[in-house]
Amino acid sequence: MNYLIIYKYELFLLISIVYLVLVILFSKILNSKQFYIQVCVLAMAGLALHFLPLKPTLLSPFFIDSPKTNFIKLIVQLGTLLIVFQSFRWFINHEDKPCEFYILLFAAVLGIDLIISANHILIFYIALELVTFPLILLCGFNFRNLKSSESALKFFWLNALATGFILFGLSIMYMYKTDFSVAAFINLPPHYDKFYLINFIFVIAGISFKIGLAPFHNWAIDVYDGAPTPISFTLNTIPKIAYLLFFIKLVTEGIMHTAEKHMLLQIITILALASITIGNVFALRTQKIKRFLAYSSISQLGIVLFGILTSPAVANTNFMYFMISYLCTNFIVFYIINKLEIERQIQTWSDLKSLVYTDKFSCLVLVIGFVSLAGVPPSFGFFSKYYLILGAQYYGKITLILILLNLIIALIYYFNIIKLFFQKQHTINELNIIQPFYRYETFILVISCFVILCGGFFTDFYVYLFKLFS
Repeated sequence: MNYLIIYKYELFLLISIVYLVLVILFSKILNSKQFYIQVCVLAMAGLALHFLPLKPTLLSPFFIDSPKTNFIKLIVQLGTLLIVFQSFRWFINHEDKPCEFYILLFAAVLGIDLIISANHILIFYIALELVTFPLILLCGFNFRNLKSSESALKFFWLNALATGFILFGLSIMYMYKTDFSVAAFINLPPHYDKFYLINFIFVIAGISFKIGLAPFHNWAIDVYDGAPTPISFTLNTIPKIAYLLFFIKLVTEGIMHTAEKHMLLQIITILALASITIGNVFALRTQKIKRFLAYSSISQLGIVLFGILTSPAVANTNFMYFMISYLCTNFIVFYIINKLEIERQIQTWSDLKSLVYTDKFSCLVLVIGFVSLAGVPPSFGFFSKYYLILGAQYYGKITLILILLNLIIALIYYFNIIKLFFQKQHTINELNIIQPFYRYETFILVISCFVILCGGFFTDFYVYLFKLFS
């Protein structure tokens, strides 16, 4: 029974996938409201698993189940539910059958949950592939669009390269050890030489490829731009939770204990500064919406790296606090962009001139989202970035000044976009007036905006996270 509790999230996702396959084979409700309600119920049931009775820690040779892993999976399930909500409107306006989409989505989430709980390096690698292949198919889901197919192909080849780097790094670790547990692979062996440190460099490079850190970011821009908007939101959020958690474990429990940690930390610092700078500079120049959001996410990841170069408890706390803010903020931004893209075929920010005169609610939601992404107080994004940047003070005044300069650049391009929403055109095309939101959409967006505006004031939540990860 204990092992069933360990695998509760994974078993639930497997049952959900089997159920959706049976729906494809035997049901006639593939495009009906009843089907969407069933998918939504499945996603919400995944959230309810968090509240099942749980022993303090359950350990098997392959998986770990603890309050910490359960909380992280809860956030992943919340992200999955938000993806499901966002995809409804996209499928209403496309002829593609949604059932295959949700099978692939649940399969990717299954892989993410396995990475979070993995206590065995082979399970970690298999889970890594289980995340990658469904995401490749999801990127090319809109197969009638050439850009979507192109993004899937780029995602496939470059993620294959990234996986090769990670596998090569892990194989070097195995040369020094015969234990396949994740802890044994990350912790240093009693006797090691400098050749052993190459494994860290290869694994860091592989994970940097997968999350889109500079200078390994070029594929992410084209993939975000070509994939359907709900998939761009997916790539931008929940897979990064799993990848970065392993990255944090590698840094705080492995690299920080090596004699050469200063050299390895300098490499990570360079990656962080390059990501912030390249993301901000190119976001300042680009006009295409989804390419802009891709560059913005690269810049945000650079800030995350500075917040994890500390102790394991502080690093995990800062990261999860930031990801909750980032998940809510990206949800409202991508949701509105998805809706406007469907109804107005928008491609660039100039298409959103006079938005406040045609759709005040969409304009308000986007302004709240960009204020949080820019880190303007009193938004949740400000508090989450504040805790991350506190870690940068240990890396000297020059590093801190460069981070602050980049934050100023980010403020400039976010507020340039907000200014466009209020620029009045001489004539407003009546065809550009947005259709009203459904009631459930309004409710979800209002709740998300409330979390973004007020979440940072609940300091007890940060304390709770710190106690959880300590």
